[in-house]
Amino acid sequence: MPYPDLPVSVKTDLASMSMREHHHMWHLARNPDFWNSLTPQEKADLTAQGWNAPRFHGTSGSGLDFLGMHRNMIPHVNHLMAQAGDPSWPSVVAWMPIPWSESDADWPMPPSWPGMHPSMGEAKSPASVSDNQQAVAQLTDPAVLKQVSLDALGRYIEGTIHAWMHNRWSAQPVADVWAPEPENDYLGAPFSSHVNKHFWKLHGWIDERIRDWERANDRQADLSDAWSGPSMHTLQPMAEALGARVRAAKAFIFAVDRRALTELLAIPRG
Repeated sequence: MPYPDLPVSVKTDLASMSMREHHHMWHLARNPDFWNSLTPQEKADLTAQGWNAPRFHGTSGSGLDFLGMHRNMIPHVNHLMAQAGDPSWPSVVAWMPIPWSESDADWPMPPSWPGMHPSMGEAKSPASVSDNQQAVAQLTDPAVLKQVSLDALGRYIEGTIHAWMHNRWSAQPVADVWAPEPENDYLGAPFSSHVNKHFWKLHGWIDERIRDWERANDRQADLSDAWSGPSMHTLQPMAEALGARVRAAKAFIFAVDRRALTELLAIPRG
């Protein structure tokens, strides 16, 4: 039987518009295609709200941003889970191990659907499992972790296993992908992915890799310079025109970076 969904109170909080807009905009602002498509006034409006990312996805420093921002989300969710008191969800706990089988009893792979993005079709294929098992072997090997910076680790994770896990466990979205209701928990887009139970298993797994890196390098991870965007407590409603522009940006964000995967698999193991 599939693993139970998040507690209703936790899912409702995660579905709040402030949480949705923050996670969506953080990913979107790091997308150079989106940012470079904006007018000077639109860029100025977003910059005034704190959404001018210091670096784009895949560039130097972006791996620290990726690890730091998502790590910052976990304590809030742990607090919500503690309040809910659901024994199935006492806190954010990683997949150990990742459920590789498409027919896993607890975490079965959702089926494909008509019009699904090609990246999801690739991620749901049996052929994709081998590459990602190799990636995991690299990302959990102390000998490899000693050779990469924390920033490089974040960039490798974001462009490989992270994107693959988002795509593989995505189910067909609701008709309105911008719906605010908790039922809109589509894993394939940042506006909704954090409302999905799979998100916290895969990001729990990613956060464990920071701890692996610390053990391999015998020092604490420094994520103090990671960019998390403006505080959700200070978020301001976007102007109608700009909000429409942001919602129209439906470019697929969780795309596997083949170059990053090739580089990762090429790192010699001890």
